[in-house]
Amino acid sequence: MAEFALKTSSAKAKCACGSLPELAQQRPRPSPRRSRGQRPPSPAIAVLPFVDMSPMRDQEYFADGIAEEILNALAHVEGLRVSGRTSSFWFKGKNAKLADIGRELNVGALLEGSVRTDGSRVRISAQLVSALDGFHLWSETFDRELTNVFAIQDEIAGAIVAALKVKLHPGRQLAGADRRPSNPEVYQQYLLGRDHMRRGPSEGDTRSAAKAYEKALALDATYAPAWAGFHGP
Repeated sequence: MAEFALKTSSAKAKCACGSLPELAQQRPRPSPRRSRGQRPPSPAIAVLPFVDMSPMRDQEYFADGIAEEILNALAHVEGLRVSGRTSSFWFKGKNAKLADIGRELNVGALLEGSVRTDGSRVRISAQLVSALDGFHLWSETFDRELTNVFAIQDEIAGAIVAALKVKLHPGRQLAGADRRPSNPEVYQQYLLGRDHMRRGPSEGDTRSAAKAYEKALALDATYAPAWAGFHGP
């Protein structure tokens, strides 16, 4: 009788507790915790190429330049990781989902936008989107004179800084104000020249780039980026 009671108790214990492998599968695993003093990951963003929405679709170089200037401005922000131009611009013209782009570039936010020029006016639309769920974090449309294009770049970068809750690096400017010409035509010719140089080593593109740089320097002989492009490879 005692032997039967012992066997029954052992069976009940086995049913109640189960084997160790079974318990390991059933028991929820604790979520990983950061060690004390470890900082949370810094926010990361990628600036995608802006789309040229001009009537003649001939301002692609200008749209690319706007996106690059914003990218460079954001690279001056403390605590913000910015995907490089080569990686971000690889998706230009590709019909990729934002979630896939974010995963590929390892960023949590994406900036996309469009540029439309009409005479001396420019309209720039920009959207900051979460790469995780596709929701808009911030969006704005700017209608300005071309003379104020640099102010728009600063305004967009500043809005992103606020939306991502990061701060400027002490002593650093938001964008390269020291490289900005007073005449917007100088900047446009510089961007046009740079665009031709990036297309390839063909003789036609090299000649077109040289002409654009020459026009920029004829308007402002002190504009260093045009000189660098003119004498560059």
